Amino acid sequence: MARDNDRNKKRPEPSAISDRQKRLAEEDARIKAEEARLRQMLQAAPAKREELIKKQRDDLIERKSRVVHLDGPIERRFDGITGPRTTRSRRAPRGHTFSQLFCLLLFIILCIALYYAFRTISAG
Repeated sequence: MARDNDRNKKRPEPSAISDRQKRLAEEDARIKAEEARLRQMLQAAPAKREELIKKQRDDLIERKSRVVHLDGPIERRFDGITGPRTTRSRRAPRGHTFSQLFCLLLFIILCIALYYAFRTISAG
């Protein structure tokens, strides 16, 4: 009878097949959890989109319905543009004017140098 007790106490060592089955079961559980998460995201997507559209619509209504007291006429052509409005000055900065004049001077010097080079080549 002692032998029967020894056999019951011994646990079989995990084989390669059982290890592979465990890994496959874990991977299957992970894939099912990911699939459930993605399915839940797909079901929630229309509600999120509706919420976003409603928020944008409410923001637009709030912007348009804001009462502004101005002394002059109201310009509404550019209300749909949400970016910052910047105006460009017509005058070029001081550095640009200097660089433009410097480039013009260099171009004139190049033309004069080419003129004398062709003149000496054709005369020689």
